[in-house]
Amino acid sequence: MNYNTGRYFAGLKAKQNGQRFESMIDSLLEGYKLAGLCVIEKTPEPMRIIRPLTAGQYISCFTKAAQPDYKGTLKGGRTIVFDAKHTDSTSIYQGALTGEQAQTLEAYHRMGALAGVFVEFGSGRISFFQWAVWRSMEKLLGRKSIPEQSDIAEDFDLIIRTYAQRPL
Repeated sequence: MNYNTGRYFAGLKAKQNGQRFESMIDSLLEGYKLAGLCVIEKTPEPMRIIRPLTAGQYISCFTKAAQPDYKGTLKGGRTIVFDAKHTDSTSIYQGALTGEQAQTLEAYHRMGALAGVFVEFGSGRISFFQWAVWRSMEKLLGRKSIPEQSDIAEDFDLIIRTYAQRPL
C-alpha cells in the first residue's frame, strides 16, 4: 500500500467513525428531547452549491470555517453548545478543534452557556469536557492533550440531567 492510499483509507475510516458518533449523539439528543430535557440540534455546515448533478446530488464547497457541531437549549433556558470529536487514540489533542470552533465555544462560555467538547475514544469510552477545562488542559495536565482515563472528564448524561433541573 502506498502512502497516499494509506492516508486515504485512514481518512475514510476517521470520517465514518465521526459520522457514526454524531449519529449516536443525534439519537441520544432525540431521547432527551422526548423526555423534555432539552432541544439540541446539529449545526449545519455552511456550504455553497457549485454545480448540480442528478437525483438531488451536487458538487459543493464550504463557505466558512466550521462551527461547533451542536447548539441548543436545556430545560430552564440555559444554552448549550458543543463540538463532537472521535479519536481512535487513547488521548485527544487540544488542536482537534479549529480556531473558529474554539473562538465560538469561548464566546458562548463567556455568555454563560454550557460549552464543551464531547469525545469518543477508540475504546468506545465517551466523555464530556467543559470548555473551561478543555481550554486549560495544559495548565491542568501539563500537556495539550487529555488522556482517555482522565479524571477531569464528565458524564454527558449527568450534565444534561443536572443542568436541565437548575434555574438560570
